Amino acid sequence: MSEMQKTIAQYVLRSAGTANHLSDYTVTRFVGMTETGEATWDDFRVVGGQELVDLIRERWEAIK
Repeated sequence: MSEMQKTIAQYVLRSAGTANHLSDYTVTRFVGMTETGEATWDDFRVVGGQELVDLIRERWEAIK
């Protein structure tokens, strides 16, 4: 696991609240990581599967 993937995993673990849903803040941070090139879709896929990628893409489309 790369350092970026470890960082993403830490965000996911710290953000998982009730019913294991990510906070809006965390998803917004993930959008920022993608926009800046700090993280790739593959990084998110390794940590949270396609579900995490889809969630980030939905939020990204919503704020464009």
